[in-house]
Amino acid sequence: MSGMTWQEVLKKVLSHKVSLEQTAAKILQIEDLRSMDIRTLDFSQFNYDFSVATDVLANYYPVTSEIRAPPSGSKILYDVEKIALYADKNLYNVCEGLGLGAPCEELIKAFRYAFSHAIRRHAIFHYLVERACRLMVENRYEEYRVKIYERRREMGHPNLEEALADAYSIVYVDLDLKNLQNFLPLPLKNNDLIIAFRKIIRAIFTANNRPMEYSHAKRFITEFESLRETENNPEEIKKLIAYSISLRGGRALDGVFKGLSWLFHEITAVEPVNFIEKTLPPKSPYPIKDFLVFLENFRSDDALFLTIFPPPTEEIKV
Repeated sequence: MSGMTWQEVLKKVLSHKVSLEQTAAKILQIEDLRSMDIRTLDFSQFNYDFSVATDVLANYYPVTSEIRAPPSGSKILYDVEKIALYADKNLYNVCEGLGLGAPCEELIKAFRYAFSHAIRRHAIFHYLVERACRLMVENRYEEYRVKIYERRREMGHPNLEEALADAYSIVYVDLDLKNLQNFLPLPLKNNDLIIAFRKIIRAIFTANNRPMEYSHAKRFITEFESLRETENNPEEIKKLIAYSISLRGGRALDGVFKGLSWLFHEITAVEPVNFIEKTLPPKSPYPIKDFLVFLENFRSDDALFLTIFPPPTEEIKV
């Protein structure tokens, strides 16, 4: 199918039929939510089912891929059926685990909306990695992709980029949910619903049954939270530099941004890092100012970055 807008993709997910068999004795109605403080609920103890690779739900095809999509040459291909299925399965587990019964249609659509945005954020992170390489003095993305990223995937090893993509999605997904209340009115404050959904998404993306290459996302959440704190105040980067130096005793941001620093090393030196070990990343051959540009690529979407590398086209699997 040719390129679509994200809203068109989202509409397909929301309209997809619910394929799960109803087993609960009751259905949680909208009215039942009015007296609940969903912000305080513990969503971490359920048996979440997200044993499939995130990229199966939304696969990013870089410019170097054999599957090209003008004008940018990159694209995201969504599996609408699987996105809806895993959103519904996990929401059912939450509602039934809390003894609330099965979720009603309105709640299913609301969570599909949130989960879909989380899946998209993951795919967008892969685009940001490719874009970051275009900002480097030497673009070695294709070499990195073949020698490190793809090799890890083929061998079923933990994959740094995939773990970072999931962590990025967990931290930033709520930014995409600000209009949730307007899209699907529910008897809850918008912020309360977003807090609850973000907690559920975090639990899903960090569940024990995640595939090996995604299984280390939890360890990188804090550094994306640190990056997000600088969103509206670039001066905060200076504080992070000072904090990082105090942690490491060096002239870098490795103390705070370990995962991103490891990734920066891998795509500039094309040298894999054993990031599972609790060691600091190796020193990059490039100065800290280049790493700051690298961070800025993930922190913001200014016009210059979008001109250098336009966003990917978006399609659904047919």
